[in-house]
Amino acid sequence: MIEIGLALAGAKQAVELVKQGIENYEEFGSLISKLSGFYEAKEKIEEAKIEHERNPNGYGQGSVEEYALNLVNAEMQMAKFETEVKKAFMAKGKTGMYQKMMRIREEERFRRSQDKIKQNRIKIAKARKEQEMKNLIFALIAAAFCLGGGGFIFTFLFSKFG
Repeated sequence: MIEIGLALAGAKQAVELVKQGIENYEEFGSLISKLSGFYEAKEKIEEAKIEHERNPNGYGQGSVEEYALNLVNAEMQMAKFETEVKKAFMAKGKTGMYQKMMRIREEERFRRSQDKIKQNRIKIAKARKEQEMKNLIFALIAAAFCLGGGGFIFTFLFSKFG
């Protein structure tokens, strides 16, 4: 289970570091490394949401309401933090860079989702082939028993009546 509270705390810390960097007139390149912590935390919160959608019963700790409240709070805080990050880019005159980063982020997210789909299809195809092989082996063994039994019966009948 991905801990939403820890991810949110990491995002908050990253945004504070960026804001401090802007106030201290740090070079924008040094701020980018601090921003990575924010986006990693944002990604973890998204993963927690997806994990919950896949396995809603996997969150046995606490109530459903508590989980929902934590998730909604985290989403609201992340939206606020993202606005602060966007303002940080604008304050440094890097609005174009921010927009390009957002576009690349969406393209990469799409590429990764397509890659995940492709990997899942490969796993399914492999599992299907393994099951077909097991079925074939079972069918061959069953056929061998049938032929052996038929041969035994034929031999038995031939020896009694032949």
